[in-house]
Amino acid sequence: MKKAYIHIGLEKTGTTSLQIFLRHNSDALEKNNLVYLGDESKPYVHGIGHFPIVASFYDKCPNFVPLHKHRPSADVLDVLSQDAAHTDHDIILSCEHFSSRLSRAQNIKAFHDALLERQIQIICYLRRQDEQAISHYSTLVKGGRTDPFTVEDVTPENGYFNYRKILETWTEEFGRENMIIREYARRSFVGNDICMDFLDILGADPEDFSFIEDQNISLDSRQVEVLRSVNKHLTSFSWGEWDVDMEKFEQSQRVREALSPVLPKGAHIGALMQGDTRQEVMDRFKTDNLEIVGSCAGTDFIRDWHNCVASSGSPSPQDALTVADFEKAVAATGFELEARISENDRLRTENHHLRAENDHLRAENDHLRAERDAATKAFDKLDAENKKPLTSKLFKALKNRLKSVKR
Repeated sequence: MKKAYIHIGLEKTGTTSLQIFLRHNSDALEKNNLVYLGDESKPYVHGIGHFPIVASFYDKCPNFVPLHKHRPSADVLDVLSQDAAHTDHDIILSCEHFSSRLSRAQNIKAFHDALLERQIQIICYLRRQDEQAISHYSTLVKGGRTDPFTVEDVTPENGYFNYRKILETWTEEFGRENMIIREYARRSFVGNDICMDFLDILGADPEDFSFIEDQNISLDSRQVEVLRSVNKHLTSFSWGEWDVDMEKFEQSQRVREALSPVLPKGAHIGALMQGDTRQEVMDRFKTDNLEIVGSCAGTDFIRDWHNCVASSGSPSPQDALTVADFEKAVAATGFELEARISENDRLRTENHHLRAENDHLRAENDHLRAERDAATKAFDKLDAENKKPLTSKLFKALKNRLKSVKR
């Protein structure tokens, strides 16, 4: 029976890297009897992942897909079902929002029903909740968050961090035997690489694949705080809000993306949460996490999360932002802007030269075309003159040939 591998995340567990990797290795996947259904013309694909499947279950278009990709779930899943039925390969689907935003049992069942002709295997990477919270905060700031970091909502009551509840919903639909759960930690990956680890799950030969650098890396503790302050002057799209000016939001996103690489660096992002706070956060989840160990195969690594929390070690806390931090940020942005202006000027000058050269070549080509036309006319004239005596000679030869035949 053909398989369908459904990678459900979690968020902040290398999903962007995996999706780009899968998109860029279509030939290698095919060689291993696999296909990543990543054709963006399909209603169930946006960008590098299958976000429209999740979006289709929302009445209003969420902020992770454009409006034209928001269609009813019946339409989206019907096309997915047809495409899955028409390929002889094992298929791969990937979207971190499967785990974080596709939580209703009836919606997951509808998703399952679209792939009934295949054996389903659910792939999920789990990351310690303390580290997940910090990385998630960085992502939220990149999207416009203005509130400071806090661990107040990093609790089992928050479904985003309660892995037991997330896994239970998927396990009830697909069965424990079809759940593949691994730890998101470089030391735990096959070959210390998330993409190598994923190929190990798929049973694919890594020799056939081209590997990429890590994507969507978190900001550090200073960068994230500077950007958070800048967000107060940009447009944000908070979850649950629908009356946002999307044009301004997208413009603000471009500003944030341009700023992020040039912000002054500070301590590692982990500095936002100290050892005692980490211990407190992980203690909140101990009961739920250990229930996962008792019910899901391959999850013994979770015990270590609670046996050695303090040993993870945290750098010194980041000092409060100063005027100097903002001065450095503005200066770095100025240098980046100057570099881009210089590059634009260089490209503009180069384009001017190329255009002039193109005009020169066009004129030269016109001249050569004129010479060719003149030569063609001259040749045609000579050819016409030579054909008259030639035709007369051929006629006489043919006449003599006919006489000889008659004899």
